[in-house]
Amino acid sequence: MFTSMSTLNVVMKSVAALALVMTPAFCAVKAGDPAPDIVLKALLPNQSVAAARLDALKGKAIVLEFWATWCGPCVGAIPHLNELVDKFQGRPIQFLSVTGEEAPVVEKFLAARPIHGWVGLDDADRTYKPYGFEGIPQTVLIDAAGKVAGIASPEILTAAHVEDLLAGRLPKLPPPPERPDFSTPRSGSDTVPRPMLDIVVRPSTTKDGAMKAGKGILQFRWFTLRDLLSYAYHVPPERILGEAADDGMRYDASLAAPGVPGDDLVSLLPQLLCAAFRVTVKRESRPTAAWVLTTPHGKPDLLVEAASPGEMSQTENGELKVIGMPMEDFAEAVQDLVSKPVVDETHLPGRFDVSLKYDPTRPESVLETLRAHGFAIQQESRPIEFLTVNKK
Repeated sequence: MFTSMSTLNVVMKSVAALALVMTPAFCAVKAGDPAPDIVLKALLPNQSVAAARLDALKGKAIVLEFWATWCGPCVGAIPHLNELVDKFQGRPIQFLSVTGEEAPVVEKFLAARPIHGWVGLDDADRTYKPYGFEGIPQTVLIDAAGKVAGIASPEILTAAHVEDLLAGRLPKLPPPPERPDFSTPRSGSDTVPRPMLDIVVRPSTTKDGAMKAGKGILQFRWFTLRDLLSYAYHVPPERILGEAADDGMRYDASLAAPGVPGDDLVSLLPQLLCAAFRVTVKRESRPTAAWVLTTPHGKPDLLVEAASPGEMSQTENGELKVIGMPMEDFAEAVQDLVSKPVVDETHLPGRFDVSLKYDPTRPESVLETLRAHGFAIQQESRPIEFLTVNKK
């Protein structure tokens, strides 16, 4: 049984938050390194963010804490850090707690749980990223010369460590744990099982466009983002709006889950593409001029009951061949030729095989062929679905 996308969203967010809290102090800096600068959006209580820059704090030691209001261990460490702030009041040291959250969230939290040191807001990760932590809470000790003197979890930080920092000595902190190997082999072997789910999205390394779809696999080669979104949302490329869909790049994408039905893989594509490309997609209907297909005299002889459960559409040398398609999908195949919305209002059930000729120099001549075989085709306004794509 597959989890609904809304439930999957909740689970994934919960797992991501839990992993961020539980990850040990793997980071990009170490004792002895020059400390990256502290660049904030806001500094509480209300004061200039320039006061927290390293050049402004030169000559002072710094206890720099990375935390968040939603992080249980971070909240649990606040009383202990407040005790240290109070103990070293008046000494040349600044305690600074930095979070990536917005001011209203943090201010509401601080009204109930005060933090005695400064609180910095870094919603663009301009401080967090250079330090490179993979989890919170974490504390960086910076000496008066602006160098990293130690890294620790806040609960193990003692007054003795702070005294060492003020005295210019390296605090005797436990060594950081070694970074584990998180590499995951893609191919199965005698010792490594075959992946149950494998997702790849990357800039294309070829100029040979192709697509493969089947049970357990979806692969796209040399596709634009617009093409990928068109397939994922089942909307023609010309009805995808927004500059975010036009990045000028070509991509290879693969989604493999052995044994999973193709329809279930396709249902995962929209959310995966939005996450990979950092875009949001909004569906909306707009009144649009469209060709409307009807059959006032019954089923046209052009439509042959499908001989197999397979489904395919092919256009080549002035001939449109359709196999095993319902009328809605047949209308979309015609739409691809005329580059204008085609709406099925025939209300004919079942799936059909169709083969029809048209003038390849005039793709719209396919409409003439359809009329000759008993279809009525009128140009009318209908609500047509569009996608609007924006960067997050």
